[in-house]
Amino acid sequence: MATIKVKRGTRSEINTAASASGLNQGELYLITDEDVLAVGTSSSTYEDVNSAGLTNLVTDVTGTLPIANGGTGLTALGSAGQVLKVNSAGNALEYATDNTGAASGADPVVMAIALG
Repeated sequence: MATIKVKRGTRSEINTAASASGLNQGELYLITDEDVLAVGTSSSTYEDVNSAGLTNLVTDVTGTLPIANGGTGLTALGSAGQVLKVNSAGNALEYATDNTGAASGADPVVMAIALG
């Protein structure tokens, strides 16, 4: 089993290591005084993970999050008792009435998903 090690230190300690070319590209660093994860980009530079190409869904996304980016492509919630499903064309999601009774808690539903 692989082990992932994360070096820890304050922002000041990580900056000191960067000044001495003591970082490694791709190595993870936990900045303990800020609870921030960073990644080394060279022996003397690093980036906080949030600024390393990741999207903050709270602050960086407005409007509708498309399916291609991990959203539903929908702009509103369905009604009580509805479920999310793929439309008949197979190219978008939509809400539909749940006819199984599962949404009301009447019957438990078991779903099997084949992987691979």
